[in-house]
Amino acid sequence: MRRRATPALLTLAVSLAVLIPAAIQHRAQHSDEAEYVWAASYYGHRVAHFDFSRGGGSFNDPGWSPNVYWTSASTFGTYYVYAAALGLTGQPGPRMPHSFTDPRPPGPETQVPARSLEIARLAAALCAALGLALITRRLGWQGLVATTLFLAAPNVRGDLTRAWAEGPLLLGFGLCASAFGTRWFGVACGAATTFKLTALGLWPLILWRRANGRLSRVKAALLAALTWTLLVPPSWWALGPLYFVQAIRFRASQFGGQSASNLADVHDGIFLPSRYLLQIEMVGALALAFALSFAVRRIRLAREPVQVTG
Repeated sequence: MRRRATPALLTLAVSLAVLIPAAIQHRAQHSDEAEYVWAASYYGHRVAHFDFSRGGGSFNDPGWSPNVYWTSASTFGTYYVYAAALGLTGQPGPRMPHSFTDPRPPGPETQVPARSLEIARLAAALCAALGLALITRRLGWQGLVATTLFLAAPNVRGDLTRAWAEGPLLLGFGLCASAFGTRWFGVACGAATTFKLTALGLWPLILWRRANGRLSRVKAALLAALTWTLLVPPSWWALGPLYFVQAIRFRASQFGGQSASNLADVHDGIFLPSRYLLQIEMVGALALAFALSFAVRRIRLAREPVQVTG
């Protein structure tokens, strides 16, 4: 792994050089960012005061109730990231939560203060850069090439540097890449899934024994479920890992409603904002990087002189 430290550090430097300017660039606030930052401020305050009570479950004061909008999304890892960023810098979140269903137009009390939004976007950029560096630490120089190709896509810089789940999710993927092949892979998968349920796509890899070091598949899967449960307090009030079922059903219902709406990101009846393509773009960049590496090796072999012995 030491020989991969150089490409990993270069990946981190390149990523920060590209993402930080995008994060501090003035862009209109997205309503999803207002939701994430409010929830981060609210739950960060509760964690800081060791308040894990279920609460009343109202929209404005949800507590840790498992049956409200804010908890059903199960993106608490992302909330923790932004809560830490706001807490360390002393920046406040919105005074009131933003609601997509309220017929009244959102007021200034639901908006993220400008400085707080910049801090949250910088945190998203840092998470994404660290995630890419961790992936490169696993893959070597191909990871650096893939990162360069990935960041060159027109939507990537903007989507990774908004205060929503995509930046932290990439950090989760990086943690999983770094832990692959060790007994910590299940833990990494569980933690990554708290950033966004998309990381559930990595869980089938737990069935590959090579992914878990010397740990059995059953123990690795149990560690993944336990890690997710510990980091998602609403699951404590809803039969632990079985809360997954409610979270997935909620997300499917939400996606269906978004696809049936008149939002600008609906294409042919499917809600498909550009940020949903980030994982596909990353996989494509990795595939292209490895294809280029293979082609270069073949060209070098073809140019090597043939040694004749006799």
